[in-house]
Amino acid sequence: MDLKDRKDLNPFKRWLLSCGFALEGLRFTWKGEPNFKIHISILILVTIAGFFFGIARWEWVTLLICFAFILTLELINTALETLVNWIADKQWHPLAKITKDVAAGAVLVGAIIVAGIGLIIFVPYIWQYFLG
Repeated sequence: MDLKDRKDLNPFKRWLLSCGFALEGLRFTWKGEPNFKIHISILILVTIAGFFFGIARWEWVTLLICFAFILTLELINTALETLVNWIADKQWHPLAKITKDVAAGAVLVGAIIVAGIGLIIFVPYIWQYFLG
């Protein structure tokens, strides 16, 4: 469907079409990016730990923000990598390398920050559980 055809659709159908494109992007990332699967796996483990320890509502909100933050960074990183690969046409270029490295660095920094927040939330519960 080209752009002209999309403009003729009513707003709800355009929104549904946009959601379909977004889901396609998620599917592409899931299939092609092992780190996205790692982040999802950690998200599931942290969620299980949250239920196990009975964390507070504000801690759940904090974790949800962290989940959204890191998954969004990973999606943006994937989009940038894909775009750079297309522009560079599989040829090495120093600016392509820098772009991909900086995007990956953003994910790393985000993951370190989110891990720190996770420790702040869970260490007291773990400490209490084991040392009571």
